[in-house]
Parts: sequence; structure tokens; C-alpha cells
Amino acid sequence: MDEDGKHVYGAGPLYTTRIDGEVPLFIPPGATGASALPPVTLCECFHATAEKYPSRDAVAWRVKDDAPSDAHPYSFYSGLATTAVGSHWDKMTWAQLEQECYIFANACLKMGVESKDACVVMGFNTPQWLIAFHGSVQAGGVIVGSYPTNGIETCEYLGQDCGAKLVLTESWAHGSKFETLLRDKSQKLAKIVVWGDMTAVPSDIASSKEVLSFVDFMAEGRVTVGATHGHSHIMQTVKAEEAKLKPTQCCCLIYTSGTTGPPKGVMLSHDNLTWDANAFIQFAKDEGVLADFGPEQVYLSYLPLSHIAALLLDFMFAAVTGGSIYFATPDALSGGLLPLLQQTRPTFFFGVPRVWEKVMDAMKAKGAAGSETQKKIAAAAKAVGLARNLGLAESGGRATGLSCADEVKYLLCKAVVVAKIKMSAVVFAKIKTTLGLLEAEYLPISPHIFPYLPISRAPRSGYVFMLGLDRCTAFGSGAAPLSKEVLRYFWSIDIHIIEGFGMSETTGYMTSSAFPSKTKLGTVGVAAAPGYVKLDLEKGKGFAPAGEEGHGEVCMRGRNVMMGYLNKEEKTAETFDEARFLRSGDLGKFYDAPDGSGTPMLAITGRIKELIITAGGENVPPVLVEDQVKLQCPMVSNAVLIGDKRKFLSCLLTLRVVMEPTEVGPQPTDKLDATCLLAMQAIGSSATTVAEAKADPKVAKAVQEGIDRANAAAASRAQKVQKFVVLDTELSVPGGELTATQKLKRDVVAKKYSAEIESMY
Repeated sequence: MDEDGKHVYGAGPLYTTRIDGEVPLFIPPGATGASALPPVTLCECFHATAEKYPSRDAVAWRVKDDAPSDAHPYSFYSGLATTAVGSHWDKMTWAQLEQECYIFANACLKMGVESKDACVVMGFNTPQWLIAFHGSVQAGGVIVGSYPTNGIETCEYLGQDCGAKLVLTESWAHGSKFETLLRDKSQKLAKIVVWGDMTAVPSDIASSKEVLSFVDFMAEGRVTVGATHGHSHIMQTVKAEEAKLKPTQCCCLIYTSGTTGPPKGVMLSHDNLTWDANAFIQFAKDEGVLADFGPEQVYLSYLPLSHIAALLLDFMFAAVTGGSIYFATPDALSGGLLPLLQQTRPTFFFGVPRVWEKVMDAMKAKGAAGSETQKKIAAAAKAVGLARNLGLAESGGRATGLSCADEVKYLLCKAVVVAKIKMSAVVFAKIKTTLGLLEAEYLPISPHIFPYLPISRAPRSGYVFMLGLDRCTAFGSGAAPLSKEVLRYFWSIDIHIIEGFGMSETTGYMTSSAFPSKTKLGTVGVAAAPGYVKLDLEKGKGFAPAGEEGHGEVCMRGRNVMMGYLNKEEKTAETFDEARFLRSGDLGKFYDAPDGSGTPMLAITGRIKELIITAGGENVPPVLVEDQVKLQCPMVSNAVLIGDKRKFLSCLLTLRVVMEPTEVGPQPTDKLDATCLLAMQAIGSSATTVAEAKADPKVAKAVQEGIDRANAAAASRAQKVQKFVVLDTELSVPGGELTATQKLKRDVVAKKYSAEIESMY
């Protein structure tokens, strides 16, 4: 028992930094709901679903139409397509997937994978990724994801830190990043498996059999002792390893994006993964977010699987519900989204804030190009739509807050929109054009996003089905705060984004909102279970905004909180308090849920490590100021606030530009994008490149006016921006200023642009 009298399941210390360690979990006596979910391993969860839905589709992927027919009977998922054009879907049922995972696990065992050996996967989302995810764990190993954008130095660090025994990559371009570890016999790495083209593999390594194709690797797993035993022998061998697994042992390593230093390996247990997925699904059902959260769900997998969000939303949700995972082709990131949407008709979309901002910008740009009549209809509809949804949220769904006249206006606006859509082929063309704008960024697109307005509850017209959006019932956002202005925009068009809060260290999900019962602008919802979130008010005293109370550091514990950071004893110890609450480093405040339940809802008000403390001692949360600057300056894509230990605040700005896809991430060009060009036209500027914009006095004047408007909304004089510099290029992953998950590396920016910063002081 701990100090709260909770039942202890498993053994070990409160945290561990060993990959072969074990951490107990706590279940309150008399617990109900999510708190009482029984502990299970990933393998138990996976097999239960495969047994329940053996003939349902588990996974689908695109295969090239001209792929050579392979005589090998088990290579039916080779020939992966890079685009939806000239390709077709191939599928596996849950029973087939389970069999392939057994074979992969057996191959791991034959290749020398032992208990808690790390298996690293690096590549775009494919069935091989999924098979490796389950199969390596079934063999007793620990699955580790590596971002496809990681360079050689990061890959070598990751491989050494986790002691990788096996590496799987989509190409030798990725595999070569681990080549030094393979050649270094002091390292554990024994094999590199490539599921793509093998022709680039050096001949000396290829001949040594240290690098294998995925088909050859799986062939090793199919070879059994005694031909008469067949697959049953493989199952018995693997099941013997599965029987040794415990829910409280390490299952997965998620490496942090490294915004403030080297990536840290977050150790997640079997129970972390299975509990977190089950807990969110139960919450979504209870709150009516997704009433039918079962095998009918379709997930279009496109987010990096080395990120906990994709692992949870795609792999774990499917493992729990029996839903179908459709793997996007890599060109979905650069224009190939539309055919995938048409063919998969996904039921749920999740996007990081940057994605939703891009959607909003594109829709605003299309709306601005409409006629004056269309603009008036849209403005009226959005105003009423926002007021109505604000009323629903503020009352917990009990009332809209609209007068009878406004309710009629709301319905009339929707009727006008529906009539226009049904009558006008031009609207369809506009939507196709809008989608074309969005595809380059691979944005989640709602069936409710139209140029003219709130029709989310209106009859779905034929072209919506043609676009493959008719089954999409919910949208989510996470990984970073979504600004109030972005949320208000989508509320105005009846798109209720589910916003939550979590970290890799909490298996992705710790709080979630639900419209309208558990929603309040500026909050990230309610805790996954009672007692899982608290505020350290004492820690918040030195960082809370002047004159405000109730702010504290967000601290979390529960069955979704990590085991510890791999090989980092000091960092792990300082992350947990004596009651095993994880210190997030985020500032938060509680508000009562609007449905009258008294359930506390969390608002994130800042990040302690990012807070700027001016020379005058004022605490300034940079994100709030940066968001306001971007809101008031539509041509600006990024704003980085400067001012720590300075007499006043300044800002580094970047303009919106066209991004070209590369293997290491989107590369910025000098060409202004469509949204920025529209903003240029609005101020009378003919600039089409960053260089031209920087040389145009009209642009400088427009940016200054935008900052003036942002300053007018500032909470105090100390939060006003006094000077700014427009940088020559956009921030990016290849440039080193952003992580693979688009998070800002403030220290890197400060060093890289130190000359520009000093020029303002």
C-alpha cells in the first residue's frame, strides 16, 4: 500500500532507469471506471482483439500496380507504393496480421533477440512498422521508433543509448545511419533489416548477412524444427516468451524531440499503453465524442509513428477496438491526400496545432476571394455559429444562449449554405481547389470545412461522399497548445476540435475535452481519472502572471505515467516527487466543468522553462504573445519572442513561404505561399518572395501595425513588443530550429540568430 492506501500491482521502486526494470502500478480500492481497468500486456490485448475479429480487416496499404509478381507465397506486402496513383490496396485480416507477427517474433528469437533487447524502427508508416511493433514485443523485446528525419548523429546516439539489437528501416539511406554501430563489435547491434530497396547496401555488409531484406528476415521466422509442426511450433515458441511478460515491464521507448538537450528515452510499460488507450476510448464513449468506438473505426495513419500520438491513435486504438489501419503513402505529405481520403473514408482525424492553423489560413484565403454577398453570408453565419457554440460550451450543452431570432438566423444561414451547395457546381470546384492548397501540407480535412459556413448538422450532399469525408465524426488536436483564436474559428463553422494535454511521459493522453459537456475555451479538458492531475501552487508562485492566483506546476501520476528515463537516473529523480507525481514543467490552473458536475478542467497557462523574465522582473509567457502577433500579422508564420534579462521585448519573425518536401523534412523556399500572397495583395504589395517583401516599406508598415494591435491586447506594458526583425528564411526541421514534431528549439534560434537579436538592443 502507498500513503493513499492504493493496491499495489507488481514490484519494484517508484521509478526505474533500467530497460529491464519493473515499476508497480496502483489501483485505488473500490475503483470504478477507467481506474479499475485490469492490467494487461500489449500481447494479451492484441491477441484478444485478433481472436474477437479474425476476419475483419486489420491493416491496408498501397501496392504498385506494376509490381512484379513474386513467386514467394509470403511476400504479399512487398512492392509498397509511394503514391496512390498507379497503385491498389492490399489488406490483411486480424488473423493474418497475428500470424505475421508470430513469424516476425520467431525471426527475432532466431536472430538472438533476448528479453528487453531494443528493436529500432525507422521509416514511413507501413505494415512492416506495425508487424515489428507487435512482433518485437512478442519476442520479449522493446520497440523503439526513430524519426525518419533523424540524422546520423542522432541515430547513433539513440542506438547506443537503448542498446539496439535489431534495426528495421525502409531504405538503406536510413539503415546506413546505423552502419557505424553495426561495424563496431563492441555494440549490441546484430542485424539491420531493410523493407525497401536493397541495391544500395555495401557488398561487404550484404555478403556478411548482417543486413537482410524484410522478406528474407521473415523467411527465417517461418523455418521451423520439423516440417510437420508448421505454424503451431512457431506459436508455441513465441507464446513461451510472451508468458514471461508483465504489464509492469517496459514495452516501448519513445525518444523526446530534444528541444532543450539530447533526446531522452521515455520508458513506457505494457500497462501504460493498454490502459491509456482503453481509458481514452471509455472517456470518448461516456461523453458521446465517438459513440461507436469499435471495429468500424478507420484510421488513416500518417503521423510519425515514433511520436506517442500516432502510436496511441493508430496502433493502440486499433489493438483495443479492432478497427482498421490504412497506411497513407509517403506522398500524402506532398499532395497525395485526396485519393487516400476518397478510398479510406476515415472516421477520426488528429492534427497538431500547426495543421489546424494551415487549414484555417487556407479557408480564410478562399473566403476572402468570394463575392461581397458570399462574404456577408459567411460572416453572419460564423458570428451566429460561434455565439451558439460558445453558449453550448458555457452551459455544458444545456442551452445555446441564443435568442429565438438568432436561432432562426442560425438555421437560415445553414439553409442558405446547403441550398448554394446543392445548386452550384462552382462550390464543388472551389472546395477541390481548397483541398489542392491543403494537400501539400497533408492537412486533416473535415466534411464541414466549406467556404461558406456551418453545415455540420446539415444533410451531406453527394460530393462529400465523393471526397471520402462522410464518415469523419471527430477531430483532435494535441502535442502543443491550440490558440483560442483557432478554436473560435472552427467553433464558428461547427467543428468541435477535441483538445487534450499529455506528454510522451504520460503515454500521450492525460486530459481531454469533450464538446459541449467538458469544454471551455482555453482549457485542455478533464483528467483521465480522478486524482491523476494536481497543481503545485507553491512552485507556481514565482511564475504566475502578476496579480493572479491559482496557478501552479501541473503534476501528474497514474497508470499512464512513464517508468522513467532510460539510463538517466538524475533526470528521472528530479522529474518525480516523493509521491510519484511527475513534474511537467507546465503552469496550469483549474476551472469547473460547465456541465455542473464540479469536475476540474485544466488550463495550461505557460511553461516554466520557457517563461521570459525581463530585466524588470516581469514574467512573460512567450507563447501567448507570439500567438497574438501571428493573429494580427497574417503574413507571419512564426514569431519568436526575445527578452529574457532584457529591458524590453523584441521578436524574430518569419514570413509564410512555400515548403518543398525532402527526406529530412520540408525545406523552406524564398517563394511566398498563397496565404502570404493574399496578405500582400491586401496591403498593396507586389512582393512574391521573402527578399522582395523585406525590401518593401508597405510590408514593414503592415507588420508594425499588426504588432501595434497585438500590443493593444497585451496584459501589461511588460508584455508589449518594442522591436522586430524579419528573418531571411522560414524556421524548419532541416534548419535545426524545429524538432521533428514542429516544436520550437528556442536555444537553437537564440544562438543561430544572435546577430539579428543583438541588432535590436
